[in-house]
Amino acid sequence: MKRFSTLTLIVLIFCQSTGTAQSIVHFRISKPLCLLTFLEAANKQWDASRTYSAYIYKHVPVANREDFYRMVDRFASINMSTYRPSDDLPAARQKNKSVYNIIKGTAVRSKYTEKFLHNSIGIMPDDQLQKLRDVMYWAEPYYNDMIWKEYKDDAERQLKELEKYTGKVDIIFGKLKDFYGSSWPANTSFEIGIYPIPGEHGHTTATPHGNNLVLAVLTGERNYAMRIGVAVHEMCHVLYDRQPFRTQWREDSAFAAQRSGYAKYAYTYFDEALATACGNGWAYEYLTGHTDKGNWYDNTYINNYAKAIYPMVKSYIHRHKRIDEAFIKNAIDQFKKKFPDAVSDYDNLLNRVSLYTDAANMDEMHWINKTLRKYYNITSCSSSFPIADNQTLNLVKRSPGTQLFIIHHNHSEDFALLRQIFPELRKVHADRESLISFTDRKKRPVIILNVDGIDRVNNGLRKMVQQKNMNSEDMVSKID
Repeated sequence: MKRFSTLTLIVLIFCQSTGTAQSIVHFRISKPLCLLTFLEAANKQWDASRTYSAYIYKHVPVANREDFYRMVDRFASINMSTYRPSDDLPAARQKNKSVYNIIKGTAVRSKYTEKFLHNSIGIMPDDQLQKLRDVMYWAEPYYNDMIWKEYKDDAERQLKELEKYTGKVDIIFGKLKDFYGSSWPANTSFEIGIYPIPGEHGHTTATPHGNNLVLAVLTGERNYAMRIGVAVHEMCHVLYDRQPFRTQWREDSAFAAQRSGYAKYAYTYFDEALATACGNGWAYEYLTGHTDKGNWYDNTYINNYAKAIYPMVKSYIHRHKRIDEAFIKNAIDQFKKKFPDAVSDYDNLLNRVSLYTDAANMDEMHWINKTLRKYYNITSCSSSFPIADNQTLNLVKRSPGTQLFIIHHNHSEDFALLRQIFPELRKVHADRESLISFTDRKKRPVIILNVDGIDRVNNGLRKMVQQKNMNSEDMVSKID
């Protein structure tokens, strides 16, 4: 039985300095970081920039395509394992951490590739680090020809423009630290590594890695306040994770105390909605004097939730108030008003999901997971295979939240075992392609895609997208 987890990850790696007070942010360009993000986009990872991926594949030299694809496959094969954090935090606040998350933070702080690889010794197994070394040197000529030679000067210009905001970011950070009720080590700055994506418009990404942030910049953009707001957004994720244990438990209890069926979903988006309201909303308004009228986040739930709570966020910050029980209660109410169908909406139910499949090996499991992410924006996906394994079945019995099964091979065996856990399945035919969805006795959404072979998984997922919600009239729908 194989298991793995993929989540939005945060690892606290602090680079402290001593002496006089310094700005809370330092911007830098790191060639190792540029190479890693280039490889991520070439691999079309779920958290990579779609705009960057499209640009790369448009500019791969025809004569070198086979070599380029081999390089990308080699990068995808590197094992960046995950591990569980401390159990001292509330279950809803625990996040798996990954070796790769530490690697990204190390890349931000390493100017040259050889120095980065030296700094990475001991973080990952030697054989995997050697694979990473080989792939990065393999990728560098491609990166130089496709990106660096033409856009290096643009990236450095963006760096200089962003550096002009450091004083204002210091003020913003102080106010937000009080709002979150978080602690922060004295004289510890955020090291923000930027990397260029060619163009003026498009999809960009940013990620936090402790006090190391990764920030994509479009080479032709001029809305620097917006980009600073994105950086502040990522800083807010770190502040959320840095809340004292007692604060995290108090907020967790405040959500648990609400009887609303929407509370658990409002909680799952709370971190992201807060960061969006604070960074893309309040920080942007602080810097420009007006709110951004466009979308703040590339996800309907997070974007609309953040805008719904923004007036309250702004009021609390201006009154120097910390997040409290009244804030959380109002946030749940706002979520319910914005998303009355959330309790049955697949887009919401698959935001955090436990996935079980008939995958024959890890490569097949990765393919199913990657295919699922093409259709749904997933924050957290814990996966296990095969379904008939005893350890998988034990996970099914105790895992909270949405349970998603993709059955594409062992139909009769899997259904026989699942009927012992879910009596709702006793009249469902295992030999018919179908989309099955219901709420079990533990009030967990259960979704089953029963398809004739792995090549039919896309058909099942398209059926889910078409149907949109759990069917309240009939738990079984035919897949065309």
